[in-house]
Amino acid sequence: SPTPPSPARTAAITAAIDDAYRAFAEHDLPRALGLLSTVPAQGGPARKLRIEVLSGLEDWEEVNKTIGEPTSQEELMILVDALCRLGSQGEARETVQRYAGAVRLGSDLKLELEARISITESSL
Repeated sequence: SPTPPSPARTAAITAAIDDAYRAFAEHDLPRALGLLSTVPAQGGPARKLRIEVLSGLEDWEEVNKTIGEPTSQEELMILVDALCRLGSQGEARETVQRYAGAVRLGSDLKLELEARISITESSL
């Protein structure tokens, strides 16, 4: 089993996340991303903040990589948006089908996502 991080390392990670939140609140997205790059990729608040920062920077490839498999309806919606912005409407449609059940996507939200995909397709 992996060794848990030392208390000092845990404190450093917590401080980096706190500083990244502060930078995000101050609209300093590049700084927030730099601080988050010092934090191990993980779930929870750091993951959510990383996705928000990358979305704010419009780095859709990294949004796609960071989310990977969406763990919530919000992540699925952000991922579909990122895929559409990358011109990958087919992949976006497949992603909705693949993860709708896992994130308990309601039929109304599913229809909304499918409509968004169609709109971005027609605007190409």
